Amino acid sequence: MTTALSVNNVTVRFAGLVAVSDVSLDIEAATVCSMIGPNGAGKTTLFNAITGFVTPSEGSVKFNGIELAGRKTHAIAKAGVRRTFQGGGLFGDMTVLENVLCGMQGTLGTGFLGTLLGFPSARRAEREAVDRAMLLLDDMQLASHADRLVSELPFGLQRQVDITRALAARAELIMLDEPAVGLSVADCDRLAEVLRQVTSRGVTVLMIEHNMNLVMQASDKVAVLNYGQLLATGTPAQIRSNESVLEAYLG
Repeated sequence: MTTALSVNNVTVRFAGLVAVSDVSLDIEAATVCSMIGPNGAGKTTLFNAITGFVTPSEGSVKFNGIELAGRKTHAIAKAGVRRTFQGGGLFGDMTVLENVLCGMQGTLGTGFLGTLLGFPSARRAEREAVDRAMLLLDDMQLASHADRLVSELPFGLQRQVDITRALAARAELIMLDEPAVGLSVADCDRLAEVLRQVTSRGVTVLMIEHNMNLVMQASDKVAVLNYGQLLATGTPAQIRSNESVLEAYLG
């Protein structure tokens, strides 16, 4: 399989504190990889190093062969990487459709002036964007909620909208920060299905997650971090039976 994301010997230090130490991890395209580990294991720091919120002290991060380490967050987003946050980033007072359309900004090919002055090309691009958004919502089984305010939706549907908005931005790598927080068992089962839909579109998923049911159900690969170091990688079955992982985390 083709490697989409390659993390090579990444170390992150904060004033002498080593938060991530010499981590290397390859993630294949169109797969789901989960990062698990105790609180303080370095998962979020590694996420931040991949998405440009911190710069690695050492090492390399490449996505589709493009070096990400040291780039600004907007440049990393332009390379096709989108990140969602545990607290969410949706606009609660906007509809589902409007949120997805927000994700398309920058992909429409029209400038601010053309939109402001109502140029025919801008109006045409807007109509095409709405059509594309509705097709995407239909694919993600959200079309019936298109006109609902996001704030009215249960958590499970909000997670789906967040992922759909990332797809609308033509993301090739979606990074999810604990997407199962606050979800019921049924919602987690549905989220696992959604993640499979995402990879079927050729998109790669990397997520931090503590919900082991979701991790074991949705993941192709699991990476375990402990004290800033990569403890183990493998399939869900391999991780479930790994003695070191059981002792350090799953116990």
